Amino acid sequence: MVKVEFPNLFQVVRPELNALETYLQDDLQQARTGVREVVGHLLAGGGKRIRPALVFLAARFGRSADPDQIMKVAAATEMIHMATLIHDDILDEAMVRRNVATVHTVWSRRVAILAGDYLFARALGLLAETREPEATLIMSAVVRQMCDGEIQQNVAALDGELPTEADYLERIGKKTALFLAESCRLGALMAGAEEWKQRVLYTFGWSMGLGFQIVDDLLDFTATSVAFGKVVGVDLRSGVLTLPLIHGLVNSEEPERSRLTKLAQARAAGQDEWVEMQSILGRSGSFAYAQNVAQRLVREAVDSLDVLPPTEAREALLSMASYVVEREA
Repeated sequence: MVKVEFPNLFQVVRPELNALETYLQDDLQQARTGVREVVGHLLAGGGKRIRPALVFLAARFGRSADPDQIMKVAAATEMIHMATLIHDDILDEAMVRRNVATVHTVWSRRVAILAGDYLFARALGLLAETREPEATLIMSAVVRQMCDGEIQQNVAALDGELPTEADYLERIGKKTALFLAESCRLGALMAGAEEWKQRVLYTFGWSMGLGFQIVDDLLDFTATSVAFGKVVGVDLRSGVLTLPLIHGLVNSEEPERSRLTKLAQARAAGQDEWVEMQSILGRSGSFAYAQNVAQRLVREAVDSLDVLPPTEAREALLSMASYVVEREA
């Protein structure tokens, strides 16, 4: 696949994404002053807007799209995503997000939690306004599954369990892939697309979402903090084991396996330990393995689109798949 730069990904729906920014700002202005300040801080930090872009692109495969209804769904997906970022940063004790101070460091953990709750509530309100009951049911199930995945992840970390690759894939399915899959399906649903197209787009979002999260977890080991837009190594310091480390703990040779186990248990506390862990994982082929798994899943996503007509929207989805496996941040 040809490498695609992120700014060029969504040109076909750039007008909709520009309108989304205005919509989010206008919606925020209706909130009370304190909420506007806190949520506005996160909104000003920007973001890829991947989920609403998927809504807009998927809607291109429908027959009767109502722009206002599609916009509400797209805005709701971004609000839910913003809420999860706020809560994730609290759980991870992250100081920076997108190279900007996180909400809880600027205000407080309590304020940040409440801001996240506000965004969840507002998103569900927007979905209810569409008068499409399935939209609210779908996204409430997404939030429930994301919480389930986070709880599963953190309980396993507390218990010191070594997850299998299957455990890991189930967890990231709940945390990431389902959201992207349902964003695709919802866009198609709201635009009156046939059920088979909804299923195809859901499948694309699911496989791409798994690949996206694996690359994200890989970058947590290999990227620089500046490029990544947040501190690297957060998962390990939280006791969360992701695919590169899961693979390394099983496939590295002794005595490096024992050393890797000790580093993982100590959460590679210092810079020297972190560099040592990176070296072991590199020699054991764990980074390459994770990249290969991500590439396989993204190829599955790409192949799923073969049955769709060759349109600008389909080309944009294919470009996004290429970006997922090539991205460096």
